[in-house]
Amino acid sequence: MCGITGIIEKKRGIFKDRQGTLKIMTDAIRHRGPDDEAFFNSEVCSLGMRRLAILDLTPGLYPFSNKSKTVQLVFNGEIYNYPDLKKELEVHGYKFLTHCDGEAIVHGYDLWGTNVFTHLRGMFAIALWDEKEKKLVVARDRIGIKPVYFINNSEYFAFASEVKSFIAARNTNESPISLSLDTEQVQNLIGFMFLPESGKTIISEVKKLEPGCFMEITKDKTSVVKYWSINNVKKSEAVSYDQAVTELDNLLTDVVSNHLLSDVPLGLMLSGGVDSGLLAAIMTKKLGVETHSYTARFDHASNESNLAKETAAYLGTIHKDFFIDVSDINNNIDDYIKVFDDLTTFDGGLITTSILAKIIQKEGIKVLLLGEGADELFGGYSWFGLSQLPFSLLPKPVRDSIYYYAISRNYSFNFLHYSGYWSKKY
Repeated sequence: MCGITGIIEKKRGIFKDRQGTLKIMTDAIRHRGPDDEAFFNSEVCSLGMRRLAILDLTPGLYPFSNKSKTVQLVFNGEIYNYPDLKKELEVHGYKFLTHCDGEAIVHGYDLWGTNVFTHLRGMFAIALWDEKEKKLVVARDRIGIKPVYFINNSEYFAFASEVKSFIAARNTNESPISLSLDTEQVQNLIGFMFLPESGKTIISEVKKLEPGCFMEITKDKTSVVKYWSINNVKKSEAVSYDQAVTELDNLLTDVVSNHLLSDVPLGLMLSGGVDSGLLAAIMTKKLGVETHSYTARFDHASNESNLAKETAAYLGTIHKDFFIDVSDINNNIDDYIKVFDDLTTFDGGLITTSILAKIIQKEGIKVLLLGEGADELFGGYSWFGLSQLPFSLLPKPVRDSIYYYAISRNYSFNFLHYSGYWSKKY
């Protein structure tokens, strides 16, 4: 995980100290990339980056540029088809000086322009300054794994990996950045746990770049282009159950193999469930990778450490579990609220996941695989099926029961009554 920031002045001189403001924005997300920092400045554009080095640990690589120095790149994420892209670009005469995936993005943009994004397989947030065209290009991966937030008005365009960059920079160095709460979106967030309008945040001035999109920004014009949509994906032909299982198995194996591309130690966060257990099985049994697995242990009903230990023993992983007490959550909740500044992606389970990740980091592990998102992809939750029912045909008492059950499951309301935090602190 890295962090990127940038500013382009549409009105020259609107920032009294543009480079200083960008440094503040970049320092605010240092936790995303503790290994290195990089900056680029031109007459109207400034780019910043905090790097967490995973591929090619050489410091000072960013910002990447093309041979003529007319394209500058800052980048958050990982391009999993980088080896194939490198071979293809070398055929076109491009010479690679590193084995960092960011170099393939720069050369790809030099060759294909903004069509480069259709060639990329991975998770990414990308910013490219094109000196010839005097434009900034900002892109987000197909399904929006990596975030991009931005402020766009007639005087400037600014972007960052996290909202806290804008918060840190407002009213500093005579910065023109000012922020105000969007009360309607705050109400939506508390009531629904998400924002119905895509691209919105709870701050009026700050928007989120949507997945599968890139923006082109000049001093005169801003445009948004959707380069990928799931609706345009060619649907597979009807196959038998056994064929579908084989195809899915091959896809999962390829995905896990791609995610193991790393120049630093990596591990697996193992629960007692099917999701991470499947990843562990692919890593150990199919790919033959020596796997270090880690589990959180609790003293309440959510404890899955015994099941995880059985899975680890069966698959032969090098396994450790770590006890996490409720006090670990209570004592650190302020810090985690600061990290989760985009509450539209907040899940209480992320706190325990973050605590465990910090512990695992001390074991020398820098990259973690985990099974998050599998239930959403494969319809693992029972209410996915329930959502297809014609509720209007149910008797009112049954509809009422479902409604109150849904409210009881609403973490936002539960969190407001969290006895160990809100009642005592506020």
